[in-house]
Amino acid sequence: MSMWLEELRKGLMEICVLNLLNQGKQQGYEIFQTLKKIDKLAVSDCKLYPLLVELQKDGKIAIQTEEDASSQPKDFFSLTALGRKRMQEMDNYWDSLKDDISLFVEQSRKEAQ
Repeated sequence: MSMWLEELRKGLMEICVLNLLNQGKQQGYEIFQTLKKIDKLAVSDCKLYPLLVELQKDGKIAIQTEEDASSQPKDFFSLTALGRKRMQEMDNYWDSLKDDISLFVEQSRKEAQ
């Protein structure tokens, strides 16, 4: 696997996690199951959980431990104000970038013909 692809996927996984947590708190397993549906993201638990730890250390997400019905402690991840700000920055950049790249690729293909 190319290093550039791994780095790209990590950044894309971050924007996805932040947007997912913007909908409300979730357990790591729920996040994993949702992101796993994006095949090209190639999410694995050994990639997701280090990212969650990194985001928590950076103050972008918070972790709360709550007991479920069987009194088992469960960790829930939620977005912080700093994480919401980062998500908005990433979303704005992504929207602009994908439009610019799509236009660039389209123009390059036309010129190549």
